[in-house]
Amino acid sequence: VHIGNFNSINFSSFFFLSYFNSYNFILHFETNIELYGTISDQSSLSNRTENVLLSSDSTASGVAVQVSYNNKVLSLGPDASSSGQINQFDITNTKDGGIINIPLTFNYIRTGTLRAGSANALVGVTFSYQ
Repeated sequence: VHIGNFNSINFSSFFFLSYFNSYNFILHFETNIELYGTISDQSSLSNRTENVLLSSDSTASGVAVQVSYNNKVLSLGPDASSSGQINQFDITNTKDGGIINIPLTFNYIRTGTLRAGSANALVGVTFSYQ
């Protein structure tokens, strides 16, 4: 998901959210499935904060990426689909089956002293069908 370019003047304070983009996952389900999701930091798989760190190919610093679902910032978990993973979030119960939309929002957040450059992050989205 491309968040876009930003001007550091728009990040007036630490932990200030700015610049976002959304991605809508569209999935088709059979009946009687509980759907859960986990967001992971693919550059730091043990990261359990709310901030996805910038990847090693980034030249910028002082920002991270946060992922939200239903206007709630998600904490990161492992890249695993088994039931009961830490920070796994409930998406839906598909009693009748059908198509569901899963809107995720990606934001830059200021975490330190800003340095201009590319700000890339690798976010994993793992779904668990239970």
